[in-house]
Amino acid sequence: MDAIKTYTSRRMLTLGAIGFSSGLPLMLVGGTLQQWLFGRGVGVAALGFLSLVTLPYVLKVLWAPLMDRWRPGILGPRRGWLLVTQGLIVLTVAGLGITGQTLSVAGVGLLAMLIAVFSASQDIVADGYRTDLLRADERGEGAAIFVTGYRIAMIVTGAGASILVGQGWMDWGAAYLLMAGMMGVGILGTIHADEPDSLPPQPMNLREAIVAPLAEFLSRRDGVMVLLFVVLFRLPDSIAGAMTVPFLLDIGVSNTQIGLYRNAMGVATTIAGTLLGGVVVNALGLRKSLWVFGILQAVSNLGFWLLSLAGMKVSLLIGVLAVENFCGGLAVAGFFAFLMSQCDRRFTVTQYALLSSLMAVMGTLMGSFSGLAAGWLGWSGFFMMSVLASMPALALLLLIHPSNRNDDVSMSPT
Repeated sequence: MDAIKTYTSRRMLTLGAIGFSSGLPLMLVGGTLQQWLFGRGVGVAALGFLSLVTLPYVLKVLWAPLMDRWRPGILGPRRGWLLVTQGLIVLTVAGLGITGQTLSVAGVGLLAMLIAVFSASQDIVADGYRTDLLRADERGEGAAIFVTGYRIAMIVTGAGASILVGQGWMDWGAAYLLMAGMMGVGILGTIHADEPDSLPPQPMNLREAIVAPLAEFLSRRDGVMVLLFVVLFRLPDSIAGAMTVPFLLDIGVSNTQIGLYRNAMGVATTIAGTLLGGVVVNALGLRKSLWVFGILQAVSNLGFWLLSLAGMKVSLLIGVLAVENFCGGLAVAGFFAFLMSQCDRRFTVTQYALLSSLMAVMGTLMGSFSGLAAGWLGWSGFFMMSVLASMPALALLLLIHPSNRNDDVSMSPT
């Protein structure tokens, strides 16, 4: 009951609304855009090159300091930038909806790149805002509600837009206009959200905005180990996730079953795991939770190993996907709370952008090599490798001593 009360408070609901607006543009420049362009007859090679429009999500750390150095004069430093970036996303998504059917592929790519830049900029500020706003005992649940809003938005822009167009209720242009209107959820959340109690002083120059956050991080006795932990913690999921769909298709799972069990049921169990993960972090503390979640996200990949040996069995498939997505949700809640705990209050925007960019880079790199690894090792060897990939991060967790950082009492060495 305490968890329900926390999750339904105005503070958390507005944070979930901001998470929704943060997740909404991702599919609109990714899978949903590919569906639209494929229907226009755009070739697979061109669609592959268009995946480059998501690079701003990886490179956002490059301009994060600028968003801390110069702050809008509306709604406060964090919410002001949120409102500006959300407005720009509305304009560019609506612009793509109006012109996308007649623009060249290059023109669509350019407009999608602008959406991604504004979306990544919104993420920069949303992450910093969340870190500034939440107390140490709120981080687990705050991360969970933000991620839940994010994933609901991905369902709306992915499955929702596909159904609307597939059923003939509207064309892609109209669907994008509708999605631009859905950004109103985040805008309302931003307007009604609380401003953090205290914010660091505005950097006086670019040197303070860029050099000081990095220097502070690297000056810590465990700074390098924390960076390695951020890179490695989600490694089991990055490795297995990139090859999950090819593996399922290879063992005879149909596209309908993938849509039903992996996408629909998988998202539902992920959200359930994320919300429970926030409660667990608050109950156990962050360090113990990371141990539990790290082990569970690795062990859950053993289900794919079992599937590779047993072959396609519907009951086993459902169980494996439910457990894997649930454990993944737990891990995301704990990991996002950890990222917040590692940001010095003076540099939340830049330091969180650095950590999240490192996480994204590793996911991209490991995903690109996963196909080669699966070919070399076979499916059973590949998924066993994904389980063993959890060991380096768990070993690093023994060496990280963040109890003197921020106000995070839950990360004490005990």
